[in-house]
Amino acid sequence: QYEQATINVCHNDYNAIIVCAGGNGNNGQEYAIQYPSGYENVIAVAPLGSNNQWNHWGTYHETIDLSSPGENIRSTTCNGYASWSGSSMASPIVASIFGLLKSLHPSWTNIMLETMVLATADPIIYSVNQESYLEGMLGTGRVDSYYAITTPLFPKIEYVGEDIICGDDSTPEAGEQCEIFIILFNDPEWGNAIDLQATLETNNPYVTIINPNINYGDINAGEAMIIEPYILEFDINTPSGNIDFDLN
Repeated sequence: QYEQATINVCHNDYNAIIVCAGGNGNNGQEYAIQYPSGYENVIAVAPLGSNNQWNHWGTYHETIDLSSPGENIRSTTCNGYASWSGSSMASPIVASIFGLLKSLHPSWTNIMLETMVLATADPIIYSVNQESYLEGMLGTGRVDSYYAITTPLFPKIEYVGEDIICGDDSTPEAGEQCEIFIILFNDPEWGNAIDLQATLETNNPYVTIINPNINYGDINAGEAMIIEPYILEFDINTPSGNIDFDLN
């Protein structure tokens, strides 16, 4: 608890990014959670060989956030230079990319930097290493400095609320067709949204969404958008109660 609390203070109060080696397995690859890489608010890094190969000696796990080259990395020693392998060689590469991105965008928060580096990582590692047990266990992909620094800041789309029209009121009833206008807002501190697509879904068998996909178009940072409504049809046998929807 003390270690997690210390990390939380660094991350939340001091805008720090904490990058940790994900682990080197135990006499071969190992499915395990390691510490401190397994804590929340930590970027955990798994080691790769050349050509995006996972050579079955490192630690893989759901807590891994990124992969990075970690074999035969040339580095300094007390008396000169040597080539080393390990997640401790992979994690400094990731840390350097965070530093590079921060130097280009000094006003970005650690959440912005983490979002951009994780989301621009190359998922090619999962097509090169197709073992089913590795799926999702090596992070979002191999860290990619080029795409991290050339990709514009992502938008941050927030759900604001909705307006519902069902006949003469705003209460859906069995057998009715309703219109739901969903209001979205793009956080002013983040990037512009281009060609935003929104999909409304439900698993409820009594509800049919006539037009589940709506194109909101472009929403600049700091702007809100409300556009055409989703059309919902409620079966005549719909029971009373709450109905859950997912908006993606």
